[in-house]
Amino acid sequence: LPEGAAPPLALPPGCPVSKAARQLAVLMSAILHEACETASARPAVALISAVMEMVDLFRAIVPAVHAPLLATAPYASLLLLRNDLTFLAQTLLTLHFQLATPLQRILSPLVEAPPPLASLSPALIAAAAESESLALARTQTRINEALQGGAGDSPRGLLHEDQETSHMRVQRALHCVRCAATAWRPLLPPDVLHARLAQLLHLVCQALLDEVLGMPDISVDETEQIRELLRAVLECDAFEGEVQDSSASPELARAEDQDKEDVAQEGGTRKEVLRQVPSWSKLRELSEMMDASMKSITQRWEEGVLGEAGFSSQQVKSLICAIFEPTTLRKECLDRIR
Repeated sequence: LPEGAAPPLALPPGCPVSKAARQLAVLMSAILHEACETASARPAVALISAVMEMVDLFRAIVPAVHAPLLATAPYASLLLLRNDLTFLAQTLLTLHFQLATPLQRILSPLVEAPPPLASLSPALIAAAAESESLALARTQTRINEALQGGAGDSPRGLLHEDQETSHMRVQRALHCVRCAATAWRPLLPPDVLHARLAQLLHLVCQALLDEVLGMPDISVDETEQIRELLRAVLECDAFEGEVQDSSASPELARAEDQDKEDVAQEGGTRKEVLRQVPSWSKLRELSEMMDASMKSITQRWEEGVLGEAGFSSQQVKSLICAIFEPTTLRKECLDRIR
């Protein structure tokens, strides 16, 4: 390779790319540097066109060749493809600005210059976004199937099952979130990872909220079932790390400090993800309400706590009517909720 033909863009931190994408970046840089050293415009145009065709072929062919792998949960391959396409788009932009002056000098005699290198970047960025969206959508489908009881099954409400079955369905949905968190963490920048995991967890939270708030009557047994399901989600460990027992081997003992740092980082991940889940505060308040008295629920509404969590007055009234028997006190509390 000519001198200076190393990849023109450093790999994004926390955003690994494939060996093929790195090799293509090196080859692109080498070809374009050679184009800058040609004596005439015609060879330079041919080299520039070759680079653009190579990138366009990568965008079109790689998803088709690896289609079976890209369709496999937890869809980490889709996110690696997303990184590759983003990296190549940024590489093209970098080369465009780095080599603009020498290429313009060589191509100036041409009446019609070739399209700029950066012209392919928008298509690559769009394909990268599509790949990321596809990974998210397929995982969301798996979560919905878990909550409904399985692919192909007719949807049934979580609380229309016995307690063990409903708990198992919620745990399966949380397992999908957990698998995504484990597989996606090495592939996505933290801000993107947090946002995507928050979207996944929101599905589980919203399914529980819709189920409970849509019940016209809640028996004592159903109250206990709801408590268990809410607890399972609120105590979800999908974003927490584990530190192995360092007494088992000297190697683990030497790695203990690094493990603790990883756990702290993953604990921060959990906190950041939960902050972005739109329904998290509402689910947490619902859990409190299942153990609260009518007076306490009414007071929390009047203080604005339930409204800030996302409850409407009608939802609070409906929940009180579903949990508590009709009494004079219930009527008084309902009249205070406006």
